[in-house]
Amino acid sequence: MNQNIKDILKNNLGIFVIGIAFLIYWFGGCGKNTGSQRPDTHDTVTVTSQVLQPMIINPPYTPQQQGNTVFPINIPAQYNASADIAKLTVQYEELVKQFLAIKNYADSITLKDTAGNRVGVVNLKQQVSENTLKSTQSSYQLYFPKTTTTITNTIYPKIKNQWFIGAQASSTTGNPNVNLGIGLLLKNKKENVLQIGGGYNLTTKQPQVFLGYYQKIRLGKN
Repeated sequence: MNQNIKDILKNNLGIFVIGIAFLIYWFGGCGKNTGSQRPDTHDTVTVTSQVLQPMIINPPYTPQQQGNTVFPINIPAQYNASADIAKLTVQYEELVKQFLAIKNYADSITLKDTAGNRVGVVNLKQQVSENTLKSTQSSYQLYFPKTTTTITNTIYPKIKNQWFIGAQASSTTGNPNVNLGIGLLLKNKKENVLQIGGGYNLTTKQPQVFLGYYQKIRLGKN
């Protein structure tokens, strides 16, 4: 048995040397695959940008009163008429100043959509005098969507080395020469395939050793 092993090694020394060199070449990072990997999943992000529109200013207008005027039932003590004519005159003049004074008010309201995003702002300017809302002026500025950009990131699956074991048989035509064998296939992370195995020729009664290498290729758009 030991002699048979020595004979196999002697007769197939060149194949073993080539095989060892090829394994070093294989696992050393050479033989890069130029074919593209097929994507596993996609991660899509949609980005919508917004642009601020020019300010729209409406002309001022006089609001209309709704309902009847409600007068106070109880007058605060500081507004009671004084019995002294001089003090009464002062009270009157102060009330006239307050009544005729012009007061300006400004306010703004932020507009938001259902998602809570700001989509605009409404500004209000109001003027009050003689105990009346004299005028209201509104202006507004809106954000409109400008562009929508869809960004798709291709996520490739994590490829691992894969091992396969199998058997094979072959024969020549006309003059039968039957070969039987078993072997291993290794598919690496670059999707290249290495084949190594051994067999037996039933006709010549000789053992065999075989190596194989397969490179992924691209056909058309695949």
